[in-house]
Amino acid sequence: MELDPDNAEAYNYLASVEKDIDKAIKLYEKAIKAGEKTLGKKFFKEEKGYFWGMIETRPYMRAKSGLADCLYAKNEIDKAIEIYQEMLELNPNDNQGVRYLLSTLLLELDNLTKYEQFINNNEEEDCTIWNFNNALYNFKKFGKNSKTDKLLLNAHKSNKFVIEYMLGYKELPKEPPQYIGRGDENEAIAYVFDTWKLWKNTKGALDWLYEFKQKILKLN
Repeated sequence: MELDPDNAEAYNYLASVEKDIDKAIKLYEKAIKAGEKTLGKKFFKEEKGYFWGMIETRPYMRAKSGLADCLYAKNEIDKAIEIYQEMLELNPNDNQGVRYLLSTLLLELDNLTKYEQFINNNEEEDCTIWNFNNALYNFKKFGKNSKTDKLLLNAHKSNKFVIEYMLGYKELPKEPPQYIGRGDENEAIAYVFDTWKLWKNTKGALDWLYEFKQKILKLN
């Protein structure tokens, strides 16, 4: 910091090792300001839509992600959503994968309109997060019926471990995994870490999962 007071990556590092979340937020905010100063207003205007593809933008984008994660941890959902949406505008390719957590945050809102709009713009997605969130969205909106059961079955096929961890048949580790694979247990653990509160707070959702689990057991 003495050599380069506007070094966003240095602020990012300090924030990443800071145990006090409020102090971490302030450090990420400093990283963002440093990134904005280094890149300049003209750069943002001309290169919007191509961020992350250019190495010099990555410290700034990491700072945005870190700040949003901290705000989400503090349950400041609206602020976190706003930052993730800004990141997708800067980098529609979403190399950082913020669209996945964003889908969960939008699903936490009482008004599902923003979630619906977001999903409609990402119809090509097909993964565990998308499939389970889609099943939960339909359950929240329409309740338990043949369609929601079919969507839950489709989600279960994409990852057979999610329901095990969501219902507590398997114990979650203390920390989320650093690496995940499509359809593996780590992917399930990561999903449950991010969405358990959402499923728990949706009236009847965990009971729905339990009933589904019992059906699967009988079939097997």
